[in-house]
Amino acid sequence: MGTRRCDAYTVSRRKQGAWRTASLCAQVRRALETAFAFLADERLESVFVEEVSPAPNASRLLVVLRCFVEAEIDLEETRAALAGAEGLLRTEVAVAIHRKRTPHLHYVLLASGEWDERDGGERAEATE
Repeated sequence: MGTRRCDAYTVSRRKQGAWRTASLCAQVRRALETAFAFLADERLESVFVEEVSPAPNASRLLVVLRCFVEAEIDLEETRAALAGAEGLLRTEVAVAIHRKRTPHLHYVLLASGEWDERDGGERAEATE
């Protein structure tokens, strides 16, 4: 019979994988926050990174963005500016995370008072 690893080893490896994914998400978030701070596009000045999470794993990340001031911003223009800056943002992430492959980033842009189905139906708080 072949040897079988104990369950504790398997659980430990899963925890390590979850820790690595959480660490990657944190690195990507910091890189994007820095990149957004230095973008020259006025339409993206009021955008901040709310959350970065695996979707469904670390090779593809969901980036949830929110706008500071909802009344002064046209979300469609902001989405267009974000689409134009995707390449630059991914490059900044690649430089910051030091990985063999840069994860694909999927952006979701929400207004500060917009509902988010991941919140369980709760209204998101506006950020000042």
